[in-house]
Amino acid sequence: MSEKRFFLMRKFLRKDKFHDIICHRVMDSKETEKTLNRLYGKYSSLKMENEQLKQQLKKNNDVLDNTKQKLRDREKAWGELFDDYIDVLKQKDGLKRENEQLKSFIKKIMGISIIDKR
Repeated sequence: MSEKRFFLMRKFLRKDKFHDIICHRVMDSKETEKTLNRLYGKYSSLKMENEQLKQQLKKNNDVLDNTKQKLRDREKAWGELFDDYIDVLKQKDGLKRENEQLKSFIKKIMGISIIDKR
């Protein structure tokens, strides 16, 4: 019990209520002992809860990092898809021009062949 007492005295010495209880011995030793046990129990449970919250925070941070990575990957994929779409549109425009040139070339040839037949 001396470890607990030393721990609590060191931990709560600055707080007025505990300072009165521990240093000035307002209560008798049994009540002080009960109070120290109760406080140490509360401290232990809060410490365990703190550890659980730290673990949960770490898990949440891992999930967040994974989500950010997935988002970056998707943005990259969308960027690549958009670049491919632009390339296809450029090819389509080029093919349209080629098609028009071929049509005009065919018309010229057909016009020449029609003239040749006459």
